[in-house]
Amino acid sequence: MSRPTSLAFLDTLLSSDAERFQQTNWLKSPFLAALWHCEFEGVSRSFELNFNISLPSGRKLLDCSKLILPFKYWLTICTNTALSGKLGAAPASEYGTVSGVLTWIDYLLLNAEEFQLEQYSLTTITRDSFRGAIDKLSSDRKKAIALYEWESKVVEYIGTRLSEMDEDTFTKTLSEHPRLAILDENVINSLSDISRKDTLRMRAWLQSNGYYIASDTHRYSLDSRKLSEILYHNTLRGIATTKPKLALFNIGEFPLCRREYNAVPTTRKGDNKGGRSLSEQLYKKCFSHLRALHQHQIYVDCLPAISVIDLANEEAQFDRDGRFATVPPKVVFTALRESIEYQIAYGDALVDTYIRLVNRAHVLGCTVESLQPNDFSACLDTRLENLGIECWSFRNRQRNDLNQFLPQAAEGPLSLEDRCKGFQYCLKVFYGSTAVVVGTLMARRQGELLDLNAKNALDTTQTYLVFRNAKSSRMLNGLREVEARPIASIAASAIKSIKRIQAKLIEMGLLADYTGLFRIPSASQATRLLGNTSSGLNNQIDALCDFARLPLLDGLRYYLRQHQLRRFFCMLFFWHSSFEGLDTLRWFLGHHDLEHIYRYVTESTPGRVLNSVKAQHVAEHISSYENLSGLLQKRFGASQFALLNTSELERHIISLIEDGTVSVEPEFFKGTDGTDYKILVTVN
Repeated sequence: MSRPTSLAFLDTLLSSDAERFQQTNWLKSPFLAALWHCEFEGVSRSFELNFNISLPSGRKLLDCSKLILPFKYWLTICTNTALSGKLGAAPASEYGTVSGVLTWIDYLLLNAEEFQLEQYSLTTITRDSFRGAIDKLSSDRKKAIALYEWESKVVEYIGTRLSEMDEDTFTKTLSEHPRLAILDENVINSLSDISRKDTLRMRAWLQSNGYYIASDTHRYSLDSRKLSEILYHNTLRGIATTKPKLALFNIGEFPLCRREYNAVPTTRKGDNKGGRSLSEQLYKKCFSHLRALHQHQIYVDCLPAISVIDLANEEAQFDRDGRFATVPPKVVFTALRESIEYQIAYGDALVDTYIRLVNRAHVLGCTVESLQPNDFSACLDTRLENLGIECWSFRNRQRNDLNQFLPQAAEGPLSLEDRCKGFQYCLKVFYGSTAVVVGTLMARRQGELLDLNAKNALDTTQTYLVFRNAKSSRMLNGLREVEARPIASIAASAIKSIKRIQAKLIEMGLLADYTGLFRIPSASQATRLLGNTSSGLNNQIDALCDFARLPLLDGLRYYLRQHQLRRFFCMLFFWHSSFEGLDTLRWFLGHHDLEHIYRYVTESTPGRVLNSVKAQHVAEHISSYENLSGLLQKRFGASQFALLNTSELERHIISLIEDGTVSVEPEFFKGTDGTDYKILVTVN
């Protein structure tokens, strides 16, 4: 007899643990189905898991119940809240956890023979193999490199197929596609184990076998999906995982897609490769969820020993000195100054011009990008004359009447002067300047910036930025606190200007409602807003960095990222207010962990500057530190500190800090209202 709807919760409470673990909010398919459809509410991510894959012996995973069922329970239990009675994490956080478990499963499937999975399931995972797996999975920030070894697997696979291509096919392919023969010396020199001839043969094989496609960034791009279907057919997520571009095989980058210079790495480990990933902590947490299956006696004879699972509770051993590289303050000050000056000089003029262009195209019954030169120039604000704008955009790729891409002769990045001939590029610089001003002065996380909606990013007084705190949803099913912080008028003005663009599109019936603040009009379709993505926001900031001609370091340009601007704000605030301002800084950043904030400060602040701040704090509170007072009297013969001016006293203290005689550090502890601290002055 079925229960009334009001008592349906009893079905969950009275069912067995195994049955309850088969249910989770993101799984939209029956637990025992061969194909799972997974959706994460509030996150534009959904995917399917096809368990109908082959194991090394040729046996299907579906036919190996002692392997597939532990895998499935591992996936559902990692986000299951039925037993705890607590609300779950945010959908985005759940997606990350499930992705981490899938990474573990794919690692095991790729090493199925080594672990003898078909015979022993997960029981052969030992303490040493667990540590080896953690080292492997966290060896690079990109999963496609750390786990799937994308570049080496592609090169290895193509190498095994070259014998299938005869000389006639090779010669004909290069003759019909001469760009394939253009070799970047820097790329070739970095791959000493691949000869120039083999590189050409690999490219020719890819082209002749249909593995090259045209992309938005390159004339010839690897069809990573097609290759992945061959290389990772025996995994759950290897095919769908995003793969990085391979410089050896991606040819003919379009000018507008390229920054003027390569970038100074934004992390201490390098921007794209090398170094341990901070995901080590995630992978350990994901592995630890196997303990719940032990506790509830679900396929215990198929699981690793408890002693192995307990290793996941060890602290992650990544670099505690900080993940992000410090940007010299002068660079950020330059970017901020150039951004403000650009907004003052061109902000309103760009928005006014955009509105006139949309109106003009509507009257003429055409698109903005197809306006004739005289119609286009008639809409330009006179304040934009210095920019040299001539058209809507130097689009990345031109098409003919059949919507086919036309060839372009230009290679390499366009000059700044050429880029600025396109109105859309100048508009991109404006969006980038807005990101720099808001990002620097408001110190928000990148996710919080992307969440801003043009309609309600400002409060009714237009003096506060309203945002959803990205770190306030723990155990609240993704519900985040809406908070407000005072905003500088120049930043508020830029936000209001962007809102005017969206208001015009809504008025014309081209946009249903206000949307993400940083969704910029497309280069190929002026009345269509691009997606609200991290890469899109970064591209806007890159445009500003090129326009501002930020300085170079060893031939590389500083292309700023939001996490660097956030840390720069912390550094400036700390310089100004010393330790007394940490609580205020915590409030402004929307953080709950003072120790984490202090780590921001130490990562961002040069050593001598940090020592100066410490010395200033101690000098102002010298009477509180008797041990230091005694040392100063003995070392410098000073008995009456009131007779010394502050700068003299600070110089004495700095000398003691720099020679290691004295250390000044905050000690953090749990207080009645969360994390608190006190300043310890230690005389060594």
